[in-house]
Amino acid sequence: MTFDVMFTGHRPPKLGGWDEDNPTAAAVRDWLRKKVAQKALEGAWAFVSGGALGTDQWGAEAVLDRGLQLTMAIPCDDYCSKWPQSSQDKFNAMLRRSASVEIVCPGPYASYKNIVRDEWMVDRSKMVLAVWDGAENGGTFHTIKAARKAKLPITILNPMDMSERQELPV
Repeated sequence: MTFDVMFTGHRPPKLGGWDEDNPTAAAVRDWLRKKVAQKALEGAWAFVSGGALGTDQWGAEAVLDRGLQLTMAIPCDDYCSKWPQSSQDKFNAMLRRSASVEIVCPGPYASYKNIVRDEWMVDRSKMVLAVWDGAENGGTFHTIKAARKAKLPITILNPMDMSERQELPV
């Protein structure tokens, strides 16, 4: 199983807060929609998302809205069980609309399973769409490091100033 594009990025607290109508979140969602459309025009059709709140889910929505193939790679069986009910409902609806769902580490939640899930996606993807502020800590940074090591092309949107840059493998 190989994916043309994977998503990684920040959760809502680093994207303007939990109100999805805030300007930062709206700009990130718009960027993801444009990038998914661009990648589809370039021939991408298989996308993978880790399903986390924020970037992962907004990227997944952009894929589903275009009718492209989405795989949700979730870290464990009870991934969203501690989220508010409305977030769980949205997540479960997204799972139902996805072409496939991969539970990367069956069993109950443990934080390390997020890292295993991210590495699983990197190992099976051809390129990365990332929303990352450049901070050298956290899950997004770890995923960017893994993608660099795997020599994947990465397109990064910095949500602090909405600048975009490309990292090509060397």
